[in-house]
Amino acid sequence: MTKAYMNTSELARHFRVTPARVREWVAQGCPCLNPGLKSQRAKWQHLIFRVSDVERWLNSFTQPEPRLTQLQFDFH
Repeated sequence: MTKAYMNTSELARHFRVTPARVREWVAQGCPCLNPGLKSQRAKWQHLIFRVSDVERWLNSFTQPEPRLTQLQFDFH
């Protein structure tokens, strides 16, 4: 069962990325529960994330796969 809340290291493991990548996400606007700490480099590990919010944020950047029927129509 996935935890509802995670810190930077846990979130990195969950999404199979590095903690540095999670810090990049935060700099790009990834939602976290204590954003006031993100400006203090030593406090990165203390950020807390609601996993469902991060998943929703990440999904906002993905485009839906084109439907096969649409591709067939476009190329025939």
